[in-house]
Parts: sequence; C-alpha cells; structure tokens
Amino acid sequence: MSKEHDKLATRLAHTIAKLNGGELLSIAELAKEFGVDSRTIQRDIQRLSFLPIEKKEGKLFLASYALGSVSFENLRDFLRMCGIEELFPSLENKALQDLFNPNLNTSLLINPASFEKIQSKIFEELQVAILEHKLIKFHYNQKERKIKPYKLKHYLGRWYLLGVENESIKTFALEKIKNLIICSQEDFTPDEELVKEIEKNEFNFLSKDRNEIVLYIDSYAMPYFEKRKILPNQKILSRDENGMEVSTQSSYDEEILRIIQQWMPHILILSPESLKERLKERVRGYLEVL
Repeated sequence: MSKEHDKLATRLAHTIAKLNGGELLSIAELAKEFGVDSRTIQRDIQRLSFLPIEKKEGKLFLASYALGSVSFENLRDFLRMCGIEELFPSLENKALQDLFNPNLNTSLLINPASFEKIQSKIFEELQVAILEHKLIKFHYNQKERKIKPYKLKHYLGRWYLLGVENESIKTFALEKIKNLIICSQEDFTPDEELVKEIEKNEFNFLSKDRNEIVLYIDSYAMPYFEKRKILPNQKILSRDENGMEVSTQSSYDEEILRIIQQWMPHILILSPESLKERLKERVRGYLEVL
C-alpha cells in the first residue's frame, strides 16, 4: 500500500477527484484501494457531505449538475472548514495539484488525527433543523431537552451542538444525544446577535458563566502552546526559560480537563482549587484500578 493512502487529506482529495471525474464508487472498492476498513471510508464520505453525492445500487456518484464544478477554491474552502488549512505550507493551485500527483505526494506522511464516530442520521437531521430553524427534542444525560439548534461545531476530534435552552446557550456532545425528534411544526427565529457571537467566539462552549483557569506549562510543552492556541481564549500571563503561566476561560470544565490530561505531567492547575480537586479525584480513581 503506497504511503499517500495513509493520509486522510490525500484520501479525501483522491475521492473528490474521482467523483468530479464522474466515476461510480463503492465503499468496498475505496476501502480496498486505500487499505482501510469500510467504516473509515464511510466517515470520509460524511466529511464530503457538502458535495451533492448520490447513491444508487450501492454506487456513489456526484450529481450530474455538479460534475466538473469542484474547483481549487472549493478545495481550499473545504480545508479551511476542516481546520487543516495550516497543515500545508501553501494552498495555491500548484500546491493543491501536487497533492494529486502520485509522483510527488509519496514524499508526504501524515499521521491521521483521531475522530469520534457519529451517526450520520443524527448529523444530517441536526443540519436540517439548523438550516430550517426547527425546534428539536432529545434525551441528554437521561433528561429530555427542547432546544433551538444554532450550530454544529467540531472541537478536538468531537462534534457538539450549540443550542438555546430556556434562553441560555448550551453545548451538547453529539455522541450523548439520544432519541432525536425534529419538531416540524415549531419554528424559531434565530437571534442574529447570538449567531455573530458564536461565529466570532474563539471558545466553542459559549455561556454567560465562564470560569477563569490559570495553568503552569513547563519548558517541554511551552513551545507547543506558544505556536498553537491549544487552550480556548488562551492568554500568556508570564514566561521564562522554565515555563509559563497562562489563563483560559471555560464554561465547560470537561474539555479543559481533557486537554490537561493529554499534557500531563507538563501542565499544572494553579487555580481554581475546585478544578484541581476534580483532576486529583480522576487521577486517584485511575490509580485504584491499576
């Protein structure tokens, strides 16, 4: 299996090229060609949901009206939407052409990021509800919710729904949404100011109630946090050759804890004490099962 098939970006680019060329594709054939399992290809097709892909007799193909219409600008938009535009040094036409060139792209090796598996039906139904401004009902953490859905947002490998419940903006992990129902007879008018807030906000978990968290990052991890804003609303408070203090704001502590766990032991919680205690309890619980 050639190295280019190990790369998510290259795999998607080749699939788009095949569709754009009018080819009829099957999940099994693509899986065999790229040396991955069928579920991986199904997730790839989900990522290409912005294209009018149709299916007939087990074959996937691009709707006739869209053939030949996928331009380099479409590819650039797709890379930006996926948040991987900085993966490549350039998005100029020549650079994108090189990604399709098997004589050149064998020089690349990209370890694919891990993504959660989500149900395409729920994803598509939420998209419809958002676009048509329909209220939705679902069960979340064993509680029934009635939500005005605003956006689907991807963050650190997971998808979340941003919606309004009881006049408060809230965040729901898609993997925890159960028994989704679209209230086809109940519309709502989106709050345009809230839409702007969601789209411009650096943090993915909007709330009027945010906690400020101060962390210490040692010299090993410091370059990574300086080059990439790994933390939401990340601000450097002080730094020296040994490490730096940074602040972040959170209305959803679970995501901050997940980041901290990924970078232990190179990151310490300075405040608040409540978050520090939650991390200690989690670590103790883990040690007890070893």
